[in-house]
Amino acid sequence: MPRNVYLVASRDGRLYPARSLREALEKAMELEPPVRIYRGVLVAELDRDEIEELKSVLMASERRVVVSEEGRREKNRDATLAIVVFDQMFRGFGDIVGRELGRVIEVHEVAGRGVEKPVKMGHVILDPAHDDYDIMKLLDRLRSRGCPVIFFTGDKKLAQQASTLDGVFVEYLPPSEIPGKEIAIRMMLERIREILKEVWA
Repeated sequence: MPRNVYLVASRDGRLYPARSLREALEKAMELEPPVRIYRGVLVAELDRDEIEELKSVLMASERRVVVSEEGRREKNRDATLAIVVFDQMFRGFGDIVGRELGRVIEVHEVAGRGVEKPVKMGHVILDPAHDDYDIMKLLDRLRSRGCPVIFFTGDKKLAQQASTLDGVFVEYLPPSEIPGKEIAIRMMLERIREILKEVWA
């Protein structure tokens, strides 16, 4: 049957075990206040042989967890955690973002006219779109794959429309607020990492 155990905590955080409340109170009187007494329950009392046996059990269990975790990482090494889409205002940004995060994201850029079908170029997939309607269709198609879509746009009207789509994170960056390409890309990378952490935490 579990029995109560006591711990006396001094003001500097030191802990003193006691076998009874009386012993705990006596110890508390020796210490400078404030003093705290904690009452807990003794869960197990093990001798040296039992401790060694417990260690071997825990080590075997830890090895199984490590092997399982490595297998899971290997399986999901190329899994896409998010799809990032840049509108035409950010042409060329996707290649740099893809270089930085390409192992966990898929990058798309809206190419506008001149592209008839999706084309893979470097770290980016160029997608044809003649107008906002085509971009909305693209976002809708990409979100149907089941992973979050992060859409960077400098068009306020388009940002408002895209925000109505579930599973699409809209990042509105008006041209007047972009201090420079390199700084903007750094801000984008930080935001992508924040969303990945938020979604997959």
